[in-house]
Amino acid sequence: MVAMYVFSIMTLPNVQEINHIFLESGHTQQEGDTMHACIERAAKNVPVFTIEGWRTICLLARINPFPYIMNVIDDHKYWSDFHQLGEDLIKNKKKSTDRTTVLWNKIKYIRVCKDAPSLVYFKYDFESNFKSFDIRMGRGNASESELQLKKAYPKRLPLAAAKYKDLQDLCKSLVIPRIHHDLYKNLPYSKVVRDALEEADVEDVDQQVVDD
Repeated sequence: MVAMYVFSIMTLPNVQEINHIFLESGHTQQEGDTMHACIERAAKNVPVFTIEGWRTICLLARINPFPYIMNVIDDHKYWSDFHQLGEDLIKNKKKSTDRTTVLWNKIKYIRVCKDAPSLVYFKYDFESNFKSFDIRMGRGNASESELQLKKAYPKRLPLAAAKYKDLQDLCKSLVIPRIHHDLYKNLPYSKVVRDALEEADVEDVDQQVVDD
């Protein structure tokens, strides 16, 4: 997150300052909550087997005052690796300029400014003055190579082999209709990818590895 803010301040000429204010837990209400509830109602009792099905439901979930606007990102090439950017760019995130330890779990307010891009200002509450820490540890401005934003994924991410087999079993049993079988058969998968569940749904895992 901080790497994203610092990168934006350093590379976008019209962005002069970024402020991130954290809401108190238990006292929040987001517009997205209403949107999610609306989509859940639209999807109730509607069989959905593909991403395209979910897109249609989302677009038709609300008519008035206007349908939801959907920006579709369907290619792994769009995702950037801000984690690696943080590793390259940020050399310090533990010690503040007053030599105290930065308590990240207590931060309520973060600010970065173009006139001092290597300093991250923060507060533990909304009344006190800003503290700061120097992400460069006095090493000067970031080099051009350190500001290179790399792609997060070189290719489509594969499923775990156990998950892939579960999906093929659903196709064989026709829980997933035949019209969608080619989509599921062509999904990339790998036996070295850990399944998201603590225990796989199937005991026998196909040893074949399909690469994208």
